[in-house]
Amino acid sequence: MIEILTCYDVESEFKRLGISPKLLWQGYAWEPGERLCVHGCTEEEFQILCDDPAPEGTWLEAGWRYDTGCNLAPFDTEFIVNGEKMLGYARDEEDEDQLSYDHLLQYICDECGASQPRNVMAVSASLSRANNMTLSELYDKYQTRK
Repeated sequence: MIEILTCYDVESEFKRLGISPKLLWQGYAWEPGERLCVHGCTEEEFQILCDDPAPEGTWLEAGWRYDTGCNLAPFDTEFIVNGEKMLGYARDEEDEDQLSYDHLLQYICDECGASQPRNVMAVSASLSRANNMTLSELYDKYQTRK
């Protein structure tokens, strides 16, 4: 299964493409209403997504991203994210004042400097690998508000 990061109303686009990726995690980005999800696709569904020419008027209220990782390294500093220990990348080894974050996206944005969806997905892929978990497990543990 290939895990992708999705936002907003992807179901209508999935329906248009005739695919049914499995919803693995659902939450929100910064505020309630900013829907963020992890979906699992078969290789066939993923290929359909990749081959979609995105005709005009599609993907206006939704989006998806996939990546295998980022070029930040190493992921060997312990942070507290969403109240849980997480191995991550430290932008500045000398700045140990900020080793705690309220949730995953705050860490990705503030510590890693990633805010564009493609970059968020790339960092997320590396984080999931560094913490020995799937993308959906990463978001469930570190993004789901407690």
